[in-house]
Amino acid sequence: MNIKAALIELAKLNNTLTKKGGPEKNGHLFEKVMNLEEEILDAFGLPRNAQNAQIIKLDKPLIDVEMNRLIALLHKMAADYLLSDVKTPNEILQKAQQNKEDAIFVLPELKVQLSLYTSFVYDEIFIKQKDSIEHVWDEFKLCKDEKIRSLIADLSDPNIDEVALLSIVLEANGLRYVKQFINEKKNLLCLN
Repeated sequence: MNIKAALIELAKLNNTLTKKGGPEKNGHLFEKVMNLEEEILDAFGLPRNAQNAQIIKLDKPLIDVEMNRLIALLHKMAADYLLSDVKTPNEILQKAQQNKEDAIFVLPELKVQLSLYTSFVYDEIFIKQKDSIEHVWDEFKLCKDEKIRSLIADLSDPNIDEVALLSIVLEANGLRYVKQFINEKKNLLCLN
């Protein structure tokens, strides 16, 4: 991967996303930004968490000196991260639930992409302890699949008409909380 080219592309995508109204207005472009962020961070062996994503959140291309500094910083962060203690997903989730940590910090550490759906599952099911850690972790693992992420992005789109069909497809793929998500989404749309 050409890191410099990827960072330049990321800046362009972030700029376009902002102009198009942000993640709420363009779920597919947001997914594209998240995927590119994840690819860049993966190239360094770093998880896509809030801190790491903030460091590479660019809205304009950097000059060469700034780009080289950013890449050097990412190398240093990668070395520090790779030398730290490794925790299992269960340990990460147990600690997160006990401390009521924010999804933006926890999900990327588990390599689960933040989306409206995964944030809903985290906040409404996991943190409120409406289901077991094991079931929630199973859900998050399913959400790592690219096809499921794409369907979830479609489901999160406020202009989508095929909600019932998407719900059936996602549930057939093993997702547990789709109906609750749709009901929550309907409630939010009624309030706006």
